[in-house]
Amino acid sequence: MGLWLKQSTAVDFLAGPFVDDTDGKTPETGLTITQAEVRLSKNGGNMAQKNEATALAHDELGMYTCKLDDTDTNTLGTLQVTIWENGALIVYHEFMVVPLNVWDSMFGADYLQTDLVQMGGVAQSATDLKDFADAGYDPATDKITGCKLTDLVTTVTTVTTTTTNTDLTAFAVDYTAARAGYLDELAAANLPTDVANVKAETALIVADTNMLQTDWVNGGRLDLLIDAIKAVTDTLTLVAIADAVLDEVVDANAPANANSLRETVNVIAAALAGKLSGGGGANRVFRDLGDTKDRLTVVVDANYNRTASTPDGT
Repeated sequence: MGLWLKQSTAVDFLAGPFVDDTDGKTPETGLTITQAEVRLSKNGGNMAQKNEATALAHDELGMYTCKLDDTDTNTLGTLQVTIWENGALIVYHEFMVVPLNVWDSMFGADYLQTDLVQMGGVAQSATDLKDFADAGYDPATDKITGCKLTDLVTTVTTVTTTTTNTDLTAFAVDYTAARAGYLDELAAANLPTDVANVKAETALIVADTNMLQTDWVNGGRLDLLIDAIKAVTDTLTLVAIADAVLDEVVDANAPANANSLRETVNVIAAALAGKLSGGGGANRVFRDLGDTKDRLTVVVDANYNRTASTPDGT
Protein backbone atom coordinates (compact mmCIF):
# COMPACT_ATOMS: atom_id res chain seq x y z
CA MET A 1 0.00 0.00 0.00
CA GLY A 2 1.32 3.42 -0.97
CA LEU A 3 1.27 6.73 0.87
CA TRP A 4 -2.11 7.88 2.22
CA LEU A 5 -4.03 10.80 0.71
CA LYS A 6 -7.13 12.51 2.12
CA GLN A 7 -10.21 12.07 -0.08
CA SER A 8 -11.27 15.07 -2.20
CA THR A 9 -8.37 17.18 -0.98
CA ALA A 10 -5.73 18.97 -3.07
CA VAL A 11 -2.16 17.83 -2.46
CA ASP A 12 1.39 18.42 -3.77
CA PHE A 13 3.84 15.53 -3.95
CA LEU A 14 7.35 15.00 -5.38
CA ALA A 15 7.26 12.76 -8.44
CA GLY A 16 10.40 10.92 -9.48
CA PRO A 17 13.22 10.44 -9.62
CA PHE A 18 13.38 10.99 -13.39
CA VAL A 19 16.67 9.50 -14.64
CA ASP A 20 18.24 9.26 -18.06
CA ASP A 21 16.79 6.38 -20.11
CA THR A 22 20.24 5.62 -21.52
CA ASP A 23 22.45 5.16 -18.45
CA GLY A 24 19.58 4.68 -15.95
CA LYS A 25 21.16 6.86 -13.25
CA THR A 26 21.74 10.47 -14.34
CA PRO A 27 18.96 12.77 -12.99
CA GLU A 28 16.95 14.54 -15.68
CA THR A 29 16.50 18.09 -14.37
CA GLY A 30 15.25 19.97 -17.44
CA LEU A 31 12.16 18.00 -18.49
CA THR A 32 8.92 19.69 -19.54
CA ILE A 33 6.12 17.57 -18.06
CA THR A 34 2.60 18.79 -18.86
CA GLN A 35 -0.79 17.99 -17.35
CA ALA A 36 -1.61 15.53 -20.14
CA GLU A 37 1.52 13.48 -19.43
CA VAL A 38 0.48 12.76 -15.82
CA ARG A 39 -1.83 9.73 -16.04
CA LEU A 40 -4.05 8.61 -13.16
CA SER A 41 -5.90 5.37 -12.41
CA LYS A 42 -8.48 5.71 -9.64
CA ASN A 43 -9.04 2.45 -7.72
CA GLY A 44 -8.21 0.29 -10.74
CA GLY A 45 -10.13 2.39 -13.28
CA ASN A 46 -8.97 3.36 -16.75
CA MET A 47 -6.06 5.78 -16.92
CA ALA A 48 -6.72 9.44 -17.70
CA GLN A 49 -4.81 12.70 -17.45
CA LYS A 50 -4.88 14.48 -14.08
CA ASN A 51 -7.53 17.16 -13.65
CA GLU A 52 -5.21 19.77 -12.06
CA ALA A 53 -3.75 21.81 -14.95
CA THR A 54 -0.36 22.88 -13.55
CA ALA A 55 2.73 21.47 -15.30
CA LEU A 56 5.38 19.82 -13.14
CA ALA A 57 8.26 21.95 -11.80
CA HIS A 58 11.72 20.55 -11.07
CA ASP A 59 12.75 20.61 -7.42
CA GLU A 60 16.16 18.89 -7.33
CA LEU A 61 17.89 15.58 -8.11
CA GLY A 62 15.35 14.74 -10.82
CA MET A 63 12.35 15.16 -8.47
CA TYR A 64 9.42 17.26 -9.76
CA THR A 65 6.55 18.87 -7.84
CA CYS A 66 3.24 17.41 -9.03
CA LYS A 67 -0.06 19.05 -8.01
CA LEU A 68 -3.33 17.13 -7.65
CA ASP A 69 -6.70 18.78 -6.97
CA ASP A 70 -9.81 17.57 -5.10
CA THR A 71 -11.14 15.94 -8.29
CA ASP A 72 -7.96 13.90 -8.73
CA THR A 73 -8.34 12.52 -5.17
CA ASN A 74 -12.14 12.11 -5.06
CA THR A 75 -12.20 8.29 -5.31
CA LEU A 76 -11.51 6.05 -2.31
CA GLY A 77 -8.98 3.24 -2.73
CA THR A 78 -5.78 3.09 -4.73
CA LEU A 79 -4.60 6.04 -6.84
CA GLN A 80 -1.91 5.10 -9.37
CA VAL A 81 0.11 7.93 -10.93
CA THR A 82 2.22 7.11 -14.02
CA ILE A 83 4.44 9.61 -15.88
CA TRP A 84 6.50 8.89 -18.97
CA GLU A 85 8.55 11.67 -20.52
CA ASN A 86 10.82 11.30 -23.55
CA GLY A 87 14.46 10.96 -22.50
CA ALA A 88 13.71 9.60 -19.02
CA LEU A 89 12.65 6.29 -17.57
CA ILE A 90 8.98 5.93 -16.67
CA VAL A 91 7.99 7.03 -13.14
CA TYR A 92 5.25 5.34 -11.13
CA HIS A 93 3.65 6.22 -7.76
CA GLU A 94 0.83 4.56 -5.83
CA PHE A 95 -1.30 6.16 -3.13
CA MET A 96 -4.20 5.06 -0.91
CA VAL A 97 -7.09 7.55 -0.78
CA VAL A 98 -8.88 7.36 2.60
CA PRO A 99 -11.94 9.16 4.06
CA LEU A 100 -11.45 12.49 5.81
CA ASN A 101 -12.34 10.97 9.19
CA VAL A 102 -9.75 8.21 8.81
CA TRP A 103 -7.01 10.65 7.76
CA ASP A 104 -7.76 13.08 10.61
CA SER A 105 -7.93 10.20 13.12
CA MET A 106 -4.56 8.79 12.06
CA PHE A 107 -2.69 12.06 11.52
CA GLY A 108 -4.81 14.70 13.30
CA ALA A 109 -6.99 15.09 16.40
CA ASP A 110 -10.14 13.24 15.25
CA TYR A 111 -11.36 9.78 16.37
CA LEU A 112 -12.08 6.78 14.19
CA GLN A 113 -15.80 6.31 13.69
CA THR A 114 -17.00 2.95 15.08
CA ASP A 115 -20.64 1.87 15.11
CA LEU A 116 -22.17 -1.13 16.92
CA VAL A 117 -23.06 -3.82 14.39
CA GLN A 118 -23.14 -7.07 16.42
CA MET A 119 -23.36 -8.24 20.01
CA GLY A 120 -22.26 -11.79 20.70
CA GLY A 121 -22.15 -12.51 16.98
CA VAL A 122 -25.77 -11.42 16.48
CA ALA A 123 -26.57 -8.41 14.31
CA GLN A 124 -28.09 -5.55 16.29
CA SER A 125 -30.01 -2.45 15.32
CA ALA A 126 -31.08 0.73 17.01
CA THR A 127 -34.56 -0.80 17.23
CA ASP A 128 -33.20 -3.84 19.13
CA LEU A 129 -31.52 -1.62 21.71
CA LYS A 130 -34.62 0.58 22.03
CA ASP A 131 -36.86 -2.46 22.62
CA PHE A 132 -34.54 -3.65 25.39
CA ALA A 133 -34.56 -0.22 27.04
CA ASP A 134 -38.35 0.15 26.70
CA ALA A 135 -38.97 -3.24 28.28
CA GLY A 136 -36.95 -2.19 31.32
CA TYR A 137 -34.05 -3.94 33.05
CA ASP A 138 -35.11 -6.80 35.34
CA PRO A 139 -32.26 -8.00 37.61
CA ALA A 140 -34.00 -11.34 38.04
CA THR A 141 -33.97 -12.16 34.34
CA ASP A 142 -31.54 -9.72 32.70
CA LYS A 143 -28.66 -10.05 35.14
CA ILE A 144 -25.19 -10.59 33.78
CA THR A 145 -23.26 -13.57 35.13
CA GLY A 146 -20.67 -12.42 37.63
CA CYS A 147 -22.54 -9.19 38.40
CA LYS A 148 -25.50 -10.59 40.41
CA LEU A 149 -26.40 -8.96 43.71
CA THR A 150 -24.49 -11.57 45.75
CA ASP A 151 -21.37 -11.15 43.66
CA LEU A 152 -21.56 -7.36 44.00
CA VAL A 153 -21.84 -7.54 47.79
CA THR A 154 -18.82 -9.86 47.94
CA THR A 155 -16.84 -7.56 45.65
CA VAL A 156 -17.70 -4.43 47.63
CA THR A 157 -16.82 -6.18 50.89
CA THR A 158 -13.47 -7.29 49.47
CA VAL A 159 -12.67 -3.79 48.22
CA THR A 160 -13.65 -2.24 51.56
CA THR A 161 -11.50 -4.73 53.48
CA THR A 162 -8.54 -4.18 51.17
CA THR A 163 -8.84 -0.43 51.44
CA THR A 164 -9.16 -0.60 55.23
CA ASN A 165 -6.10 -2.83 55.56
CA THR A 166 -4.10 -0.51 53.32
CA ASP A 167 -5.14 2.51 55.38
CA LEU A 168 -4.21 0.75 58.64
CA THR A 169 -0.79 -0.15 57.26
CA ALA A 170 -0.10 3.48 56.31
CA PHE A 171 -1.40 4.65 59.70
CA ALA A 172 0.87 2.23 61.55
CA VAL A 173 3.92 3.75 59.82
CA ASP A 174 2.96 7.25 60.95
CA TYR A 175 1.77 6.27 64.46
CA THR A 176 5.16 6.05 66.17
CA ALA A 177 5.74 5.55 69.87
CA ALA A 178 6.74 9.18 70.29
CA ARG A 179 3.56 10.39 68.63
CA ALA A 180 1.53 8.00 70.76
CA GLY A 181 3.08 9.63 73.82
CA TYR A 182 1.96 13.04 72.59
CA LEU A 183 -1.58 11.77 72.24
CA ASP A 184 -1.46 10.27 75.76
CA GLU A 185 -0.46 13.68 77.12
CA LEU A 186 -3.70 15.06 75.72
CA ALA A 187 -5.75 12.59 77.77
CA ALA A 188 -8.22 14.15 80.22
CA ALA A 189 -6.43 12.59 83.21
CA ASN A 190 -3.15 14.33 82.32
CA LEU A 191 -4.43 17.78 81.40
CA PRO A 192 -4.80 19.10 85.01
CA THR A 193 -1.22 18.05 85.85
CA ASP A 194 0.11 19.58 82.63
CA VAL A 195 -1.67 22.88 83.32
CA ALA A 196 -0.30 22.92 86.89
CA ASN A 197 3.23 22.37 85.56
CA VAL A 198 2.88 25.26 83.14
CA LYS A 199 1.68 27.54 85.95
CA ALA A 200 4.62 26.50 88.13
CA GLU A 201 7.14 27.22 85.37
CA THR A 202 5.49 30.60 84.77
CA ALA A 203 5.84 31.46 88.48
CA LEU A 204 9.56 30.64 88.34
CA ILE A 205 10.04 32.94 85.35
CA VAL A 206 8.23 35.77 87.13
CA ALA A 207 10.33 35.22 90.25
CA ASP A 208 13.57 35.31 88.26
CA THR A 209 12.48 38.50 86.49
CA ASN A 210 11.60 40.17 89.79
CA MET A 211 14.97 39.13 91.21
CA LEU A 212 16.74 40.69 88.23
CA GLN A 213 14.84 43.95 88.75
CA THR A 214 15.20 44.17 92.58
CA ASP A 215 18.71 42.79 92.92
CA TRP A 216 20.37 44.96 90.25
CA VAL A 217 22.92 46.49 92.64
CA ASN A 218 23.99 43.15 94.09
CA GLY A 219 24.24 41.43 90.73
CA GLY A 220 21.40 38.94 91.12
CA ARG A 221 20.79 37.32 87.74
CA LEU A 222 22.47 40.20 85.93
CA ASP A 223 25.73 38.24 85.81
CA LEU A 224 24.04 35.69 83.55
CA LEU A 225 22.97 38.44 81.12
CA ILE A 226 26.46 39.95 81.15
CA ASP A 227 28.05 36.55 80.48
CA ALA A 228 25.73 36.00 77.53
CA ILE A 229 26.58 39.40 76.02
CA LYS A 230 30.29 38.87 76.65
CA ALA A 231 30.18 35.47 74.92
CA VAL A 232 29.05 37.24 71.75
CA THR A 233 31.29 40.29 71.90
CA ASP A 234 34.41 38.21 72.65
CA THR A 235 34.09 36.68 69.19
CA LEU A 236 34.40 40.10 67.51
CA THR A 237 37.77 41.60 66.58
CA LEU A 238 38.59 45.25 66.08
CA VAL A 239 39.28 44.54 62.41
CA ALA A 240 35.89 42.90 61.97
CA ILE A 241 34.15 45.78 63.73
CA ALA A 242 36.02 48.34 61.64
CA ASP A 243 35.19 46.50 58.40
CA ALA A 244 31.53 46.37 59.35
CA VAL A 245 31.47 50.11 60.04
CA LEU A 246 33.32 51.00 56.82
CA ASP A 247 30.95 48.83 54.76
CA GLU A 248 27.84 50.60 56.05
CA VAL A 249 25.92 52.62 53.44
CA VAL A 250 26.12 56.36 54.11
CA ASP A 251 24.21 57.61 51.05
CA ALA A 252 21.66 55.27 49.51
CA ASN A 253 21.26 57.62 46.51
CA ALA A 254 24.97 57.63 45.65
CA PRO A 255 26.31 55.44 42.80
CA ALA A 256 26.85 51.80 43.75
CA ASN A 257 30.65 52.27 43.77
CA ALA A 258 30.62 55.19 46.20
CA ASN A 259 27.85 54.76 48.74
CA SER A 260 29.60 52.89 51.57
CA LEU A 261 31.64 54.74 54.19
CA ARG A 262 34.85 53.10 52.90
CA GLU A 263 34.18 54.14 49.30
CA THR A 264 33.11 57.65 50.33
CA VAL A 265 36.34 58.16 52.32
CA ASN A 266 38.40 56.98 49.31
CA VAL A 267 36.71 59.55 47.05
CA ILE A 268 37.07 62.37 49.62
CA ALA A 269 40.79 61.59 50.13
CA ALA A 270 41.41 61.71 46.37
CA ALA A 271 39.51 64.98 45.98
CA LEU A 272 41.46 66.65 48.85
CA ALA A 273 44.96 65.15 48.61
CA GLY A 274 45.27 63.21 45.35
CA LYS A 275 46.87 64.27 42.09
CA LEU A 276 44.71 66.44 39.80
CA SER A 277 44.79 66.59 36.02
CA GLY A 278 42.72 68.54 33.51
CA GLY A 279 43.01 71.92 35.26
CA GLY A 280 41.67 74.68 33.06
CA GLY A 281 39.66 72.24 30.97
CA ALA A 282 36.14 70.87 31.23
CA ASN A 283 37.18 67.52 32.77
CA ARG A 284 39.05 67.27 36.07
CA VAL A 285 40.44 63.89 37.17
CA PHE A 286 41.50 63.20 40.77
CA ARG A 287 43.81 60.23 41.42
CA ASP A 288 43.89 58.04 44.54
CA LEU A 289 46.63 58.67 47.14
CA GLY A 290 48.73 55.86 45.71
CA ASP A 291 48.38 57.27 42.16
CA THR A 292 47.10 53.91 40.89
CA LYS A 293 43.61 54.75 39.57
CA ASP A 294 41.16 57.57 38.86
CA ARG A 295 38.98 58.09 41.94
CA LEU A 296 36.85 61.02 40.80
CA THR A 297 36.08 62.49 37.38
CA VAL A 298 34.33 65.89 37.40
CA VAL A 299 32.86 67.84 34.47
CA VAL A 300 32.70 71.67 34.93
CA ASP A 301 31.12 74.44 32.91
CA ALA A 302 32.58 77.85 31.98
CA ASN A 303 31.89 79.13 35.50
CA TYR A 304 33.62 76.07 37.04
CA ASN A 305 30.33 74.72 38.34
CA ARG A 306 30.26 70.91 38.54
CA THR A 307 27.75 69.54 36.05
CA ALA A 308 28.65 65.83 36.38
CA SER A 309 30.59 63.67 38.80
CA THR A 310 31.71 60.05 38.45
CA PRO A 311 33.21 58.61 41.66
CA ASP A 312 34.98 55.26 42.02
CA GLY A 313 35.65 54.40 45.66
CA THR A 314 36.19 50.67 45.18
